Amino acid sequence: MITDFNPKRSSIGKRINRKLEVLQEWERSGIPIGQMLPASLAEVRTWSQPSLGVQAIGSPSDFTTTHPQHGNSIKAIWASLERLKAKYLLLGGVALGGFAKEAAATTHLAGLERRIAEGEERLVHVASQWTMTKQALESEKRRAQSFAQMVTRKDEIISEKNEEIAELQRQLKSRRGVRLVD
Repeated sequence: MITDFNPKRSSIGKRINRKLEVLQEWERSGIPIGQMLPASLAEVRTWSQPSLGVQAIGSPSDFTTTHPQHGNSIKAIWASLERLKAKYLLLGGVALGGFAKEAAATTHLAGLERRIAEGEERLVHVASQWTMTKQALESEKRRAQSFAQMVTRKDEIISEKNEEIAELQRQLKSRRGVRLVD
């Protein structure tokens, strides 16, 4: 249980130990609904909550895992904080109780279901567009093949006419007295 505290400013070691006590108590009995769980060691350092006896620590150099005097306590705070973050569903750092967790999970699930429905609608729309594009492409392909066949046929006709012209020119040359003018 969280014990009584002295509201006067205490030593850095006592403030660090108090923060650790509160976090360890929360690990044992749960984060009280509405209490803010610091998100990082930097937030733990500046965390101040007089109702819990938690006081801020001003100097960042006193609150490091490598500090010769307080480093092990800071590491314990960090480990406790990580376990708490993993254990409890948090929204904006606020611990949620049982009903609140269920409500948050239901809201999250509803959001996921809505996103799935939107995704399915987009998929249907994209599939429809793909089908229309495929049909238009096939139609253009048939038109291109038709034009290619027409061009081939026209080329054949031109070749036939050129051969016919060449034959007629030979026939004209073979007749006496007829002269071709180019």
